[in-house]
Amino acid sequence: MKKALVIIVSFYLLILFQNSFLIHFGINRFIPNLVFIAVAVLSFLFPNSFVVIGAIGGGFLLDVFSSKPFGFYTVIMFCLSILTMFILKKYVRNPSFK
Repeated sequence: MKKALVIIVSFYLLILFQNSFLIHFGINRFIPNLVFIAVAVLSFLFPNSFVVIGAIGGGFLLDVFSSKPFGFYTVIMFCLSILTMFILKKYVRNPSFK
């Protein structure tokens, strides 16, 4: 539970950095979604259930700060974490991914 809370707070800081600082440096109005990248990396490093909880929390925070329909980013982050966990368990041989 403590790890998931640390992940959610980290996602909050990434969202603040993305929405306050990176918006001024977008190339052709393209701003990288740091939480999306972080969820993908965390899912590959720690394929556990707390990453799914963190992904849902990060998606919720992105929904709070965005103008898209509520739940859009939550569903995307949840699907991303589940998809990467499935790919790792099915196709990657590593004893730590059990």
